[in-house]
Amino acid sequence: MSAHKKILFILTSHDQLGSTGKKTGWYAEEVAEPATILTNHGYEIVFASPKGGKAPLDPSSIDAAKDNKTVVAFLNNNDFTQKIDNTHKVSEFIGKESQFEAIVYPGGHGPMFDLEHDEASLKVTAAAYEAGKVVGAICHGPIALTDVTLSDGTLLVKGKDVTGFSDDEEKTVGFDHAVPVLLETKLKKIGAHYHKADQQWGAKVVTDGRIVTGQNPASAPGFVHYYNAQLDKELSKYPKLNQFQAATGLPKTYVVIGAGAFVFLMIFFNFAGKLLSNLLGWVYPAYRSFKALETPEKDDDKQWLTYWTVYGFVSILESFTDILLYWFPFYFFLKTVFLLWLMIPSFNGAATVYGRVLRPFLVQHGAEIDSSYNSLKAKVSAVASELDGSTSAAAQ
Repeated sequence: MSAHKKILFILTSHDQLGSTGKKTGWYAEEVAEPATILTNHGYEIVFASPKGGKAPLDPSSIDAAKDNKTVVAFLNNNDFTQKIDNTHKVSEFIGKESQFEAIVYPGGHGPMFDLEHDEASLKVTAAAYEAGKVVGAICHGPIALTDVTLSDGTLLVKGKDVTGFSDDEEKTVGFDHAVPVLLETKLKKIGAHYHKADQQWGAKVVTDGRIVTGQNPASAPGFVHYYNAQLDKELSKYPKLNQFQAATGLPKTYVVIGAGAFVFLMIFFNFAGKLLSNLLGWVYPAYRSFKALETPEKDDDKQWLTYWTVYGFVSILESFTDILLYWFPFYFFLKTVFLLWLMIPSFNGAATVYGRVLRPFLVQHGAEIDSSYNSLKAKVSAVASELDGSTSAAAQ
């Protein structure tokens, strides 16, 4: 079980820069910077590419970032390099977009050749966006967004504010005739509202709803600021938090994150662990269940009914073992992590437990359970009838 939220990085599989004879691929800084920062913020990065297997690294980007400590550390991190040498095929994630919080397309010239029209990438991106996920792209990466078509037939970035590697920057590096299309030109042609920094190579990050784009390598770290901005925007809906921030000067994001960390520390060291763990396992699911009952959709009804079925099953198991478990170090912390895994839709743990444990058992023994229940019901009814008869006779 992974306790991390996941972000899907889709890299290029292309390693030839047109007819120049030069090698290309994904650009080191545009992967290393956001992947490192997001990992430090608790996200798990999953790497995919159109062909799967080893995604080629643009060799020129290694030398360009030789003094960048983050990039150097990333390229020497065995966990990252193993994943990039063994990327998933993008097609593996068609229909599984809900696993991820975001889809990110780093740049390098490679994407200009294989991600503009890659069918699997287009499907995954459209489905992820329509499922409420964030879609991000850096430098040449936005080329992968230009042909994404939503279910209503509209292009994803048409009418949206975006950025990406500018035509002037492409001409400056001398590859304007090597790439199949100029990115800025393509974005404008399909009706996107293109923005760029005042000067070439200046950092520029543009957000439009859940679409986040960066102009060039210098813009790569800006993606993390988007997540903090989104959290701040969400928290601004609560007047009490706004009042607290105004009174103390403390950003509300820090307050919420700090409070959450404090609660988890309390649970981790078993200070009021049972109460806090049980509250966490009940309050939010109870609220979401109420919301599900008030909406016409049935998917959320199924999700929370499954959760409560599994929650009850776990509570019964716990009642038989509580004398032993309460002496287990960090028990309530582990229980809380487990409950979060059960309830958070992106993990869908309740459905996993139900599908792999409860449902097979109930299917196998359902007839036996029904028979026992009906037998018990008949006996209870018979006893009730006898008591009713005895009461009536006594009254006469």
